Order: sequence, then structure tokens, then C-alpha cells
Amino acid sequence: KSSVVSPSLTPRPPSAMRLHALLLSGAWGYSARVDAYPKDPVIGFTNDPPHTSSFVLAFNPTYVEMSPGTGNADGLLVRVQNCSAPKGECRACAPTVEDPSRIAFVHQGCGEPEPCYFPLTDSDVVLGPNSTADVLGLADPRIVYHNGTYYMTYLAIDKTGATQLELATSPDPTGPSHWTKLGSVFGSAKNATSGSILPSAAGHHVMLVAGSGDTRITAASSSDLHSWVHHEDKVVLEPRSTGFDAGRVEAGPSPMVLTDGNYVLFYNAAEEEAGVLSHVGYAVLSGADPTKVLFRGTEPLISAADRPWTSGGPGYVCSEQGAVKLDGGVPIPAEDNAFRLYFGAGGAYVGTVKVVVDVSASVVV
Repeated sequence: KSSVVSPSLTPRPPSAMRLHALLLSGAWGYSARVDAYPKDPVIGFTNDPPHTSSFVLAFNPTYVEMSPGTGNADGLLVRVQNCSAPKGECRACAPTVEDPSRIAFVHQGCGEPEPCYFPLTDSDVVLGPNSTADVLGLADPRIVYHNGTYYMTYLAIDKTGATQLELATSPDPTGPSHWTKLGSVFGSAKNATSGSILPSAAGHHVMLVAGSGDTRITAASSSDLHSWVHHEDKVVLEPRSTGFDAGRVEAGPSPMVLTDGNYVLFYNAAEEEAGVLSHVGYAVLSGADPTKVLFRGTEPLISAADRPWTSGGPGYVCSEQGAVKLDGGVPIPAEDNAFRLYFGAGGAYVGTVKVVVDVSASVVV
């Protein structure tokens, strides 16, 4: 059973008295805080042994929840690639036919409050290129589990460096032998740069899409999680006029359920339309209609300037200056409205934070 499916009960609207009191007090809304932010990356190739990755670049992490199919193991799927970039400076490192980007699974070695992971090696690679559509590799995975199957969207990179949003399924994403690639999500005529799936117990599945050349998050729908229709006019979130998310926005991991029945969406943001994604913000979506935004935070939760390993600081490699991109997340067990998030930094490392959302002043719609 998926941990992110839509709730079976429609959230109850607030009483007129409670709504009136909230409006008078100015307390209508949510808040969120970063509760723990380790100073070092959780996975990466650094000067200090032991390395947590044998790959020079390990980023784009997405969380794999445990299930019978994985033997009740959990961990991360991570984009991996080797590169000759020197430590201490940023240098673009594009994949090649000889050294493409691949997807590896790394087992979690310890849990909360400080998750750790086993060293990432070449034997951990579970998915790589096998067609002209992905000859340079795979990137930006996002995975969800629903009714015994894992569904993963990812970018396939062709020989020109152009990308296409594709879909793959697996009963066990921890190994290389059970994957099925299903091809382009929307067909070659309609490209996208990311897709975050929210499964539904009722079969009304939603994908939050960042379209190619589009600065907004729009919605797609499916009844079977295989065939998707993109509703480009259904805008879920768009850039604001000023601030950390004024350039463009992109969904992070699948929206996760809050105790009031609504969803929290963590999203990536750029200050300029052509700028690098360097901030992570959050919004609250309606539990009854996850394409409807109820609340949006005004300040970023994570920014590139927070840590030196996002920008090639001393001792760190970097292939994308100032990049912070969140792709993975999971609710923390036994803690209400607390979430463990995983992000790529500098196109080279995996970082993690704990975020807690306060719903005490929320309104259920």
C-alpha cells in the first residue's frame, strides 16, 4: 500500500465560528521549519575517507520506501556518474556515451535521527541506458509505491543531450533485473522536465509536471498510472513576481499527507527563469483536490548558500554551480507532520534535512 495515496475521507471543512476566529486573529495558515540540517552531505565523494560514494558525482536522490518486494529494505535511488572535475571549483561535467549517467540504489544503514547509507559502488547500479533515447543516460528519478509496484519517472538523455520524461516500473527497484521501461510519458511531441506522481486509492492519479520551457507546475491525470494526459492549462503553482521563486518552479517528491488531511508539496525554485534551481520552498495542497493550493510559504526552507558543498567549496567537487534540487522525501515515523527530505547539491552530492510542518493554524478545505 502506498504511503502517499489520497486519504479515503474527505477533510471536514472548518466551522463558521472557527473560520471567523482564525480570520480575526490572522492565524489562517501553516508554517514550516528546518529542524535538523547536517553540515556534511550524506552521500558524496570528498577528501575525507571513507568516501560514501565511489562515483565522483552522486545526486538526484529519490527515496524508496520498504515493501515485501524489496525484502523490507529501504534506501535511495541516486543518479551517479564519473567526472574529472577537480575539487574546490565548479566545472560542468556532461555525461558521455563512454561514461553515461546511471541510476543506483543505496541501502540505508541507520535511521532517524541521523540517517546514514552504505558506501555507493558500481555494483549498486540498477538502471542504465539501453536505447537511442537514453544513450547518454538517465537523470532526475522520482519514485512512488502503489499496490505492489514502484512507478518511477525520470529523464532519458539522447545523444544530443536532449531529454525526455519517461516512466519505468518495478516490483523491486533495489536490483537491476526487474525493471520495465515504458517509454515517454507524454509522447515525443510534448516534452517535460520532471514529473511527480501522487497515486490515489480511488484511481484518480495525479502527476505534477514541469513542462519543457514552462516556468510553472501543471497537472496530468491517469486512471492506471501508465497512460497520462497532460492538462497544460491546469496550473498548480507558478512563479511569484519577486522572491526566491520568481523565476520558475518544479515539484519535488510526491506530495505527502499532513494530519489535517491536506498535502504538503516541497518544490524546487529559481530566482530567474533561466537560472539554476537553488532553493526549496513548500506549499499546502487540498486533500480533496491536490491541484488546489491552500497555502504557500514565503521563505525558502533550503538554499544553495547554506552549505559550501553546493558550490564547489574547498575539498568538494561541483558540476553545477549553486544547484539545490529536491527529489526525495518520506514522512518520519511516529512524528506528526515531520518529513525527511533528500536533495542533490552542486550536481555532485546528496544532502538531507528534517522539516516539520505546523498545522495548528490550518484551515481544512
